[in-house]
Amino acid sequence: MRREEYIKIQLQSSEWTRQNPNSMALVQDSIQEFCKYVPLNYYILEIGCGDGYSLDLLKAKGYRKLIGCDINLTKLKTASSFGHIVVVQDAHSLGFRSEVFDAVYCTAYIGTYV
Repeated sequence: MRREEYIKIQLQSSEWTRQNPNSMALVQDSIQEFCKYVPLNYYILEIGCGDGYSLDLLKAKGYRKLIGCDINLTKLKTASSFGHIVVVQDAHSLGFRSEVFDAVYCTAYIGTYV
């Protein structure tokens, strides 16, 4: 897949997630499971944070040490507008030092895009 195609999919996916109750329920379920194992005082990195929906849910659960990263600037601007700390990072080549974070949250949607 070309990078331009990937960016186009990324631009569309968060809006679709927020409008699709089944997708939102899957994200909520994954956050619920994550919270069972990760203490509230951990530093957490979300890889592929998009517009910050999962960061919203983590913050609502009581997590305060959150950083999101994504390659999509449009989505990061949205996440930032909701008060999240976000950085531009490619998941294939993260620029963080070792042992900065206590936990990583990352999900992926696999689907067909036409």
